[in-house]
This record gives sequence, structure tokens and C-alpha cells, in this order.
Amino acid sequence: PDKEGGFENGTTFNANGWSTVGSFFTPWNMGEAVTPTSGNRAAYIVYYNGAGHGYFTGINQSSHFFRDVVFHPEASDILLTFKWKGMGESGHDRLLVYTAPTGVTPSSGVPSSPSTTISGATLVSSLDLHSSPNFQTATINLPASLAGTTTRLIFTWQNDGNGGTNPPS
Repeated sequence: PDKEGGFENGTTFNANGWSTVGSFFTPWNMGEAVTPTSGNRAAYIVYYNGAGHGYFTGINQSSHFFRDVVFHPEASDILLTFKWKGMGESGHDRLLVYTAPTGVTPSSGVPSSPSTTISGATLVSSLDLHSSPNFQTATINLPASLAGTTTRLIFTWQNDGNGGTNPPS
């Protein structure tokens, strides 16, 4: 059966209902290089040449994968739960999660620094999705105002160019 929101319907992001916007040096990939907590595939950042799970710590980069989500009109307690791991750098290199109207498409390289965000989007994750070599479960309370809407859910890897620790998210 279809597992909407996951990575088990096919071997590409598109086959699973996701779109990507990636930087040249740190695109998102989907597959088995990072052993998932369940199923056969996970999303992860790779070096530009596909040489493995990692990122260039000396280059500002941002890459995204996203999809549109329909929220039930009577939803009142909306929770987003997902598993993540990745090192990065405290305050600088990390996984971010946004919600946005469906007309907002993230751009490669944006946000360009830890102090900027995606224009028109709302950052819904904390800024501490980094520094974990083991899978963690993140649970984010989304606003009840999303009930009855179709909203873009955006996962972003953002790193600055001043060091960090591999592997990324």
C-alpha cells in the first residue's frame, strides 16, 4: 500500500510525492546509504558527485525536499513526527522544517545563513536538529490554523561555510 509522506513507494523523491531543490554541492538523495529506522530508504544529504553521505563544511549551502499536505478541516491537534540524525554544527549546520503556502517554492542556497529563513515560510522546527549520530524522534506541534488547508511542508539542510562535522542529516 501507499505510504504517503514516506520513501517506500519508489526509488526517487518524485515517485514518493516529494520535490527537491538542491544546491550543487549538497543535494538531497534518497536510498539506502543511510540505514533507515524502518523500510528500505531514507533521505540524506550527499556530496555533489554522489560520493556518499556528507557535506562540504567550508561552503554556505541550503537544499530542500518538500511536498504539499492536505489537512483535515476538523483537525485541532496537528502533530508532525519524523526520525532524523545528523551531526552538523551547533547554531550553524542543521536540519530545518518549514510550513508555507503552496505558492512558496524554496530556492537553492536559501536560507543562506543561520539568521535567515525562507521568505513566505514559517520555521516550525527548533534550531537544534543537529549533533546526533543516532536517530532521534522529532515531534512538532503544527498550528491548528492549518486545519482545512493545503500547506507545503519543507525539510531543509542548511550549513554555513565555517566548519562543521560530518555526516549531515
